[in-house]
Amino acid sequence: MKKLDAKFKQKGFDHELVERKGDMAIYKRWKAGQDAHYELVYITSHNGYEIAGNVIPPSEVYPNDNSWGIHGWTYKSLDEARAKLDGKLKQILAEESTREKAKKERNNNREQYFEVTCPITKASRKAPLTYLKKKADKLKTDVNTIVKYYLSREGLKKLNHGEANHPDKKLLIKYNGKA
Repeated sequence: MKKLDAKFKQKGFDHELVERKGDMAIYKRWKAGQDAHYELVYITSHNGYEIAGNVIPPSEVYPNDNSWGIHGWTYKSLDEARAKLDGKLKQILAEESTREKAKKERNNNREQYFEVTCPITKASRKAPLTYLKKKADKLKTDVNTIVKYYLSREGLKKLNHGEANHPDKKLLIKYNGKA
């Protein structure tokens, strides 16, 4: 990934990197004949793209005008910008931590599924773990037993009507319905 240049020109302004901590940086910004000011920026990036056949490689990006106040702040002095840098870093780290916690929570709440296959019809399906646990608790057994002796409705009908036979017929019926 191409890093943001330490010195560059943009919109008639010269920019020069003063300090960088992770994705936060302070740039000195000025126009010839004018006083400099300092911009505290949160540097973002993109994964690359193509425009009219021109491939733009992945690179870091200086905040644009629309993201000012969100990813960029202007200060009159370097001391002012430095004073805000640590606060913004803490804020960003806290926001990232909150996002990571939310992501983990979503992943933890994501339903797990088991692939179950009927030995009579050979039909397979995904069964939610919560369903399997409820069934196991009700039948006073464990999830692995419920998965091992899974029987589809069609398979149960065939066993009950004598249209099919299986060496574990009693267990299949025990964990899936009445004879």
